[in-house]
Amino acid sequence: MHPKGFEITCRKCGQPLDTHILNCPSEDSLSLDYIAGFFDGEGTASIKASQTSKSWCGIGFTPRLSFAQKTPEILEKIAYELGIAGKGFKLPHRLTGSKGAYGECYRLETNKFDDVLRIAKMLQPRCQLKKRQLEIVIEATELLLKTGYPQRRGYKSAIPKETIEKLLTLTEEIRQLNSKNPEHRNYTDLEVVRNALELSPNKKTKEV
Repeated sequence: MHPKGFEITCRKCGQPLDTHILNCPSEDSLSLDYIAGFFDGEGTASIKASQTSKSWCGIGFTPRLSFAQKTPEILEKIAYELGIAGKGFKLPHRLTGSKGAYGECYRLETNKFDDVLRIAKMLQPRCQLKKRQLEIVIEATELLLKTGYPQRRGYKSAIPKETIEKLLTLTEEIRQLNSKNPEHRNYTDLEVVRNALELSPNKKTKEV
């Protein structure tokens, strides 16, 4: 269900997208405005922070964009329009929650840095409800790419401590924006990561 005022409709026929666009006589493609509206209603921009042995300080970050929907064909069409996958791409079947509680749900997701940055920059000017989340993802991804992250196998990226602290701040902010009750959330994993950062060796690293 999309928020009031954000229902996606066919540009030529005016009918709801999720029941019509796949069989529209006009064969109209999805515009970025439609996809941005869809993301406002059914999308998520997030950053995962975790401990990892692949970074010099033991901390890694993964920006992610995702769309959720019960109708997989719509997500497959979005994947094609955004250049994530070609025609004929099929999403895997997933069941969310306990059996019968939420039913089928499909998720289109990308955490490839180049795709995340490219798509976030396309959608951010067109989104209204999740504009700030996309701004955060753009800033975080650009910071990571500037450091040479994501690393190749066997390569430990030298991310300055100041950059990691900034990334942790961005991660906390985006989680609060995504949370329904941010004042009641304690992000234990972020505290673990912050503690790991404080205990990490004070190595001289390249400036970013």
